[in-house]
Amino acid sequence: MAPQEQQPDIATMLYMIKSLEQQLTHVQEQLKSYVPISLNDLQLQNIQTTVSRIERDVVAMKAKQEAMEKDAREAADKQRASLAALQIRFLLGFAGVVVTIISTVIAGFITHLL
Repeated sequence: MAPQEQQPDIATMLYMIKSLEQQLTHVQEQLKSYVPISLNDLQLQNIQTTVSRIERDVVAMKAKQEAMEKDAREAADKQRASLAALQIRFLLGFAGVVVTIISTVIAGFITHLL
């Protein structure tokens, strides 16, 4: 007797077909999520361009902020100097008035004694 090859029965074949269908469905799902390399490179290039632009904008904003802070410091320094000059003028004027009053009182006192 020659050895007979055992042929799978119908239930086993149906199970194998269903398994293959599931595997095929899984492969199709994976292919849907596949992004071609050229598209991936294009997306990466767009991201790099955006990052470069953002970096340039940040540098420009920082330079503008530093310039504004410098202008504000200069304006505050000018205002402080102007206020100091005004205070000095006031004190000199006040001292002049006091000296004038004292001089007038002394001159009046000397004139009254003579």
